[in-house]
Amino acid sequence: MTALAVIVLWAAFIVRNALLIVYVSVLFSIGFSPIVRVIERQKMLPVARRLPRWLAILILYLAILGRTIVWALGSTVICLLVGYPVTAGGVAVTTSAW
Repeated sequence: MTALAVIVLWAAFIVRNALLIVYVSVLFSIGFSPIVRVIERQKMLPVARRLPRWLAILILYLAILGRTIVWALGSTVICLLVGYPVTAGGVAVTTSAW
């Protein structure tokens, strides 16, 4: 029995990165579930009584992706307009030559 426990722990250690991805995915799915449910039961579009779950998830992912892109582009444009150096991974990227 002890040998079996050691083998299971060793196997879990070997696949720990994959287990971490699964764990984070489960947390995200639990967290996004109420938002997806609200999108599913929307009353704005008269297409159907209820949107399919996959479409609600796609809408949520596209909204998150769009917000991230708009935020990144907006902060970059503001930095360029104000004259601050644009940082890429903590390294200042200047737009003019010395």
